[in-house]
Amino acid sequence: MNPLSTKADDLAASVISIQSELDGLSGLLDGWQRSGNSYPDLSFFRADRAEFVYPPFPVAEFQRETTQSITTGAWNTVVFNKVIQNPGIINYSTASTGLFQFGRPSGGRVFLVFGKASWLTTAGTFRSIKIESYPSTTETIMAQNDGDEVAQGFSAFYKVPVGSSGFGIRVYEEAAAGLGDMTLSVWEIARAA
Repeated sequence: MNPLSTKADDLAASVISIQSELDGLSGLLDGWQRSGNSYPDLSFFRADRAEFVYPPFPVAEFQRETTQSITTGAWNTVVFNKVIQNPGIINYSTASTGLFQFGRPSGGRVFLVFGKASWLTTAGTFRSIKIESYPSTTETIMAQNDGDEVAQGFSAFYKVPVGSSGFGIRVYEEAAAGLGDMTLSVWEIARAA
């Protein structure tokens, strides 16, 4: 094939040969679309002294700093009372009832959700932590234990279910003594089809 040819067949072959490269570039640009627009949001890639002003994969972090009472044998929504950082991937108010809302269209978004809960007692009781979608009530169990640990880590990949506009973190304690504190991090890692 002659790259300088003007024949229609040669031009078509050239376009076909670079299609996979264009698809790869399109996928890269899609990952830069932080604002939900159809163009790359390149302001997120500004750097200062070799560090990104906004990290390429933003993490929102929240904390429950004070004790929260837990109803025995029931799922309880955790209300976080401190926003450590939130670059806009989700919306949350510490005055809310514990419901996180997606800051831009949710379809196809995948998050890594992780953190740590500290319980008020070491008494051996069943405990569980889940993420529950709203309004669909689709749930993902992130951690369970039936031991004497006070600290309980949790993590899960969370693909937003179709029709969901938000989610909450819920905890269950069989013989409730209460939740001491909890940290939560939400990292948007992909947009899937």
